[in-house]
Amino acid sequence: MKDWRDLLGALGLRPGRVRAVRGARPLDRAALRAGAAAGVEIVIAVGLATLAVAALQSTSSDDAGLGSLYLLAVLLIAIRRGQLAALVTAVLGVLALNFFFIVPRHRLAIAHSQDLIELIVLLIAAVVVGRLAAVARERAAEAESRAVVAAAREREAKLVAEVASAILATESVGAQLETIGNRVALATAAGRARVVLEPVPTAMPDEIAVPLHSRAGNAWLYLTNDVAWDQTAIERVAESLGRLVDVAVERERVSERSAETEASRRAEVAKTAILHAISHDLRSPLTAITTAGSALAIGGVTEAERAELIEVIETESARLAKLVDDLLDLSRIESGAVAPQADWCDLHDVVASAAAHASGDHPVEFQLPGDLPLVRDRKSTRLNSSHITI
Repeated sequence: MKDWRDLLGALGLRPGRVRAVRGARPLDRAALRAGAAAGVEIVIAVGLATLAVAALQSTSSDDAGLGSLYLLAVLLIAIRRGQLAALVTAVLGVLALNFFFIVPRHRLAIAHSQDLIELIVLLIAAVVVGRLAAVARERAAEAESRAVVAAAREREAKLVAEVASAILATESVGAQLETIGNRVALATAAGRARVVLEPVPTAMPDEIAVPLHSRAGNAWLYLTNDVAWDQTAIERVAESLGRLVDVAVERERVSERSAETEASRRAEVAKTAILHAISHDLRSPLTAITTAGSALAIGGVTEAERAELIEVIETESARLAKLVDDLLDLSRIESGAVAPQADWCDLHDVVASAAAHASGDHPVEFQLPGDLPLVRDRKSTRLNSSHITI
């Protein structure tokens, strides 16, 4: 038992390590399976080379020269399994050549120094060939890896460019987020993808949630589990998508501020126009009242003229009172004290009423198409003449 433990120690193993191998993790087991497969391939390659040397031995007396066939086995293993496996193949090939074909046969012994030199040269050549093949294999793997990474980066850049160009064609944030989701679903081969602005993720059972690193910090990308991209690629492209979401949100904010500014400007223009119109409408009855009052104060007027002047004062006073009431109505509407009710009205009636009100002693002619549709307007108790004034 002690010799058995010493043998394990010489091999660098301990009983505890043997038990650890038995309880290895899945990753370690995969490595063990790969090592076992490499060992089987090495044995098969060396065995085939040995059979080839045995078959060709009858046609050539140079056994050591035939050992160059083992270089093919080393080259094959180096390409498939790497440098370490190629080194093991080279050593096993030299041992097999020595054991089966160099006198004394079936013994690991060398009778002639020339055979020893040939075996050493063969071993060195096998090691060099294995090294070169392994380096070529590593470079090919690196080139393939770089090509895969480049393709992935190009795929992600194409997705971001498509999303950026697509959101420029839409206005609302909701439409832009829907466009982003559709583009992502198409690029990643997912059954469904959606982008939602919410503080916490609310993914469905068949979805995965990926945070979009936006400045607001409340954007999420939801993808179905059948997505073709890996998690790393999705998280990498999520950073760019988060910036595009920021652009969409900021764009809507700018649009809203621009609309508010334009509405304020138009409101100011409308107020100015109303003030000009009202000042004119107020000046007309005031002028008539002032003129009639001055005529009555001078005296020397007949009873008929007096009655006519008094009628002018009463009419214009009523007109002035109505204008003041309409102004009060408008101020109540703007302050929210009055809730206008929407109703349908005929533009012919509105224009006729305005013309009758504004004509006075001067005839007004107007012509409107007969097929004008009804319009929906908001009216309060005394708003008709206010519309006419506006």
